[in-house]
Amino acid sequence: MNITLSLDDDLVKEVRKIAVERDTTLTGLVRSYLQEIAKNTPSRAASAGSWKRFEKASRSISST
Repeated sequence: MNITLSLDDDLVKEVRKIAVERDTTLTGLVRSYLQEIAKNTPSRAASAGSWKRFEKASRSISST
């Protein structure tokens, strides 16, 4: 399934650099993160907290 995300250009540039360092792609990073959430989250309430942590981490990446 394909999805469309709206992300800040600077954030995408920074995360792509991280992806290269990890020998993957932006899509690969997102996929891995979402798989990790699905694997470790027994309830929707818990996944909401994980998503908030993801958003916070994304903002911190863009501010560095």
